[in-house]
Amino acid sequence: MAPRTEARLEEAVDWFLRLNDPSADDALQEAFREWLEQDPENPRAWENARRAWRTLGQAAPVLEAAWPVAAAAPAAGSAPPPPVPRRRRAMPALLAAFAVAALVFLTGPHVMLWLRADYLTRTAETRTIELEDGSVVSLAAQTAVDIDMSGQKRRVRLLAGEAFFEVAPDPSRPFVVTAGDVRAKVLGTAFNVRMSSEATRIDLVHGSLRVAAGRKTTLSPGDSVTVSHDTGRMRRGHLPPDEIASWRDGRIFVEDAPIAAVVEQIQRYHRGWIRLSGDTLGRQRVTGLYDLRDPDSALRALVQPYGGQVRQVSPWLVILSGGPAS
Repeated sequence: MAPRTEARLEEAVDWFLRLNDPSADDALQEAFREWLEQDPENPRAWENARRAWRTLGQAAPVLEAAWPVAAAAPAAGSAPPPPVPRRRRAMPALLAAFAVAALVFLTGPHVMLWLRADYLTRTAETRTIELEDGSVVSLAAQTAVDIDMSGQKRRVRLLAGEAFFEVAPDPSRPFVVTAGDVRAKVLGTAFNVRMSSEATRIDLVHGSLRVAAGRKTTLSPGDSVTVSHDTGRMRRGHLPPDEIASWRDGRIFVEDAPIAAVVEQIQRYHRGWIRLSGDTLGRQRVTGLYDLRDPDSALRALVQPYGGQVRQVSPWLVILSGGPAS
């Protein structure tokens, strides 16, 4: 599938979920009309999304009658939409709108990580690795690392996900962990590193840790530092050391975190694709402890205090919707 077509399908999926949310209003529908007119491919992608919904066994969306008509006359000079192909040929297109985006989550780390990683984990899988120097690396779900212990080197590159490091002391061989543009250098300590779509976070359990990401800072036990991928901004925080890397016990503790960021963490332990409908719910901030061993219950505990709902569309698709009015 061409990248342009794939991008349009992903946009159509997003519009479908937003319009199917009870909070959809006239302003959203007007924005949707504008999106339909921006590109001749958009109405086609939209129709694929609607048909994919029915292929998954769903009834017509409750608010469908109020939606703008996607099959409006094409703009002057644009080609008319092609005829609908026979069902057996159309099936991939019917599922594409949801399958293209969901496939990223259902297959675990991106296929390129397989070529770069020495160790990786799949959805809901954790793994502990003992290195030749006696250090121990614990990998959370959907995590990939590249390790170099040759000569005087002790280097680990976190390619995706989250890992906890218990570093064996060796003053002659500093232990270096990199995650994107963030670099942590230690002689012997225990700390956690997590990469998300928006930032890299490091939490220190004990010892001392020097972190470099544009500028440098030193962490003490309980300290954390979060570095934005977009701006490089470094933000410090503090967390009780016994709550750091709680994922090793099958739970996560978050403090003043947006729901969208917590959903991203839970996603690594859920075998389906979790989709937030709209931005309002995802922006709400939460503090709490969530059970990764039962990710569906964790999702309900996460969104229900804000009026959010968890809808299991199929074993492979979960939609979070509702929440405070925009």
